[in-house]
Formats: sequence, structure tokens, C-alpha cells
Amino acid sequence: MSKFTLEQIHMLRENPYVMSVYTSRIKFTADFKREYMTRFDAGETGRDILRSFGIDPDIMGDSRIWSLQGKFRDELERHGCFSDVRRKKENDVQSASIEQLRIEVAYVKQEVEFLKKNLTLDLEAQRKGSRKVARMQSLNSSET
Repeated sequence: MSKFTLEQIHMLRENPYVMSVYTSRIKFTADFKREYMTRFDAGETGRDILRSFGIDPDIMGDSRIWSLQGKFRDELERHGCFSDVRRKKENDVQSASIEQLRIEVAYVKQEVEFLKKNLTLDLEAQRKGSRKVARMQSLNSSET
């Protein structure tokens, strides 16, 4: 599969049926996918369909054109409809949630350790302070 040149990318991005274009990848709108499959199933060729939408089939290349109907059909079978949004796999979403929870737990553990150390230092300071106060009181009482 050939890569798109910068000029081709710019030209494809101007097409209202193209969602995004990268050097080696192109994404189409749900409306385009729906219409493409309707026409393809009616017997039109991929090249003719692309031309009618203002997309030069020579830019796309034969391998991309051949794979379009398969990709669109797979999306329709998997999800029951076409979408403009890239779907995340459920496992990816769950993994991200689990990782976020791990990060939060680690943060809370650090906070607890910090609070424990502060409490320990405060208690030590109070003990030392009460010893100093007791010494000061004993010194003051012995002086009188």
C-alpha cells in the first residue's frame, strides 16, 4: 500500500466525505460508508463510486479500493451501523480504567505514608516540648 504525498493529503482533507487522512491511512464519514456500500451492492465499481464522491481513485490505489468494501462490511457486521468515531475495544477501556485506579491507589498510599510521618513527627515534637516545659518548670521552681 503506497503512502499519500502531502499534496494528496491536502486534497483529500478538503473532501467532505473524508474524516481524516494520514500518510498511510484514510478515514471516511459514516455517510460515505453507507452510500459506498449501497452502490457497491448495486453493482457499481469502487473506482466509479470514489469518482462520484470527488475522490481520485488513482490517489487511493487499487489495494485500498479493493479493501474498502471489506472493511466497511466488517464494521457494519460488528457494530450494526457505520460511525464517524473510532470505537475503542472494550478491553482497552477496561485496561485504561484499571491502570487509572492503580495510579490513584498508589497516590493514596503515598498520602497515608506522608500523614503517618507527620503525625509521628508531631508526637515526637510534643514529647520533647513537654519535657522542655517540665524542665523549665523544675528550673523555675528550684530558683525560687
